[in-house]
Amino acid sequence: MRKLSKEILKEWFNNQLIQARAENNFTQLQMSELLLMDERSYIDLEHGKTGCSALTLVLFIIYFVKDKNEFFDTLKNELKKINEDVA
Repeated sequence: MRKLSKEILKEWFNNQLIQARAENNFTQLQMSELLLMDERSYIDLEHGKTGCSALTLVLFIIYFVKDKNEFFDTLKNELKKINEDVA
């Protein structure tokens, strides 16, 4: 269950990254610089090859999440869906 949860959350966060990049008309290089990572690591993150670190998540929230409550409510709902699908 933990592995499935991690994969689903990784995909959800990747979609958040892509959406934020599109909304801000940023390049992958610009995103990587804001998130304090090299461009290749950012590309891997966006394509789901890797998961994000705690630092990356915090920086993403600081720079891109306007409504923190909505962000965490959506994240909580994603976690609930995972638990319901597994149960």
